Amino acid sequence: MSKLKESKMDSRSLEKRLSSVRETADEIQTLARWCLQHKNHHHSIIQAWSRALRKAKVPHRLTLFYVCNDIVQNARRKKIPDMVQHFATAIKEAAPLVRDEKIRPKIIRIFNIWEERGIYDAKLIAEFTEIVENVGTVNATENEIVLSSFQPVQLVEGIRTVVALEKSTESLRTDLRNQDFSLTDDEINQLRQTVKERGTSRERMEEFEEAVVALECYLASVQKEIEERTQVVTLLEQAEIFYETQRGEAKMVANAYKSFGNRVKTLKTKLLEKIKSLPDPSPVPSPTPDAPSPENSDDEDLTLPDTAQPGNVFSLYYIVL
Repeated sequence: MSKLKESKMDSRSLEKRLSSVRETADEIQTLARWCLQHKNHHHSIIQAWSRALRKAKVPHRLTLFYVCNDIVQNARRKKIPDMVQHFATAIKEAAPLVRDEKIRPKIIRIFNIWEERGIYDAKLIAEFTEIVENVGTVNATENEIVLSSFQPVQLVEGIRTVVALEKSTESLRTDLRNQDFSLTDDEINQLRQTVKERGTSRERMEEFEEAVVALECYLASVQKEIEERTQVVTLLEQAEIFYETQRGEAKMVANAYKSFGNRVKTLKTKLLEKIKSLPDPSPVPSPTPDAPSPENSDDEDLTLPDTAQPGNVFSLYYIVL
């Protein structure tokens, strides 16, 4: 395992170390001991643990819970309440990710040990256990935390921040290049000869200090850009899960409407076939020659045509219709 810097918390290096730790007592205890030594950075430690757990495969998630178990138990014993308290929130958020039947009994066993040793109270342990055992909730998919917490606006803001930092870093690098601080061998020898001259040495010292300040500003900007880019990469990974899930749901709805449309077309075809098989409607019979005329006619002078001529009867029939 790579040795982490002790002077400054490197959460990404810690995340890599968490992702590669093996399920052995020695490696788990060594990593947990390192985290306790850097207790002042417990927020970064817990965030790195959460990120590593979300990205890990199911078997390795159990290993990470073993690391967490070692940390919180020793933190309680060494009276580091902040680390124990803040880990509780991360554990609750991570609980849906350890519902797999292969590791669930061992996870619950860890919870029971915490309750027995007073690491967390019975109420909180009950919440942890309920989340892990509630296998039927929302299909208990591994990505449910991402789906419930991802916000597209965070990704947009992260990308904007990276773009702004990139411009700032490029500007600082340009300024650094424009300041020629490199010295040839002749210039170095000349500097050695004139270093005792007060005016010359002060001038050189000022140039050197300017170079150091410019370089420190550039490095700080690069470091900040790396951190922001790393966060954006994480958000992009979450966005891939989020939008792929939405795409799947939209595809299901589209297929449902397509299936409904096909059923309507099939029903229409059957109805048309049914109509073709129906018998033709019987014609309306013609009135007989001695049929009475309508009563209460408005035109009392109306005279019927000669009934002896069949053609006139049909003409009257069509006029009435």
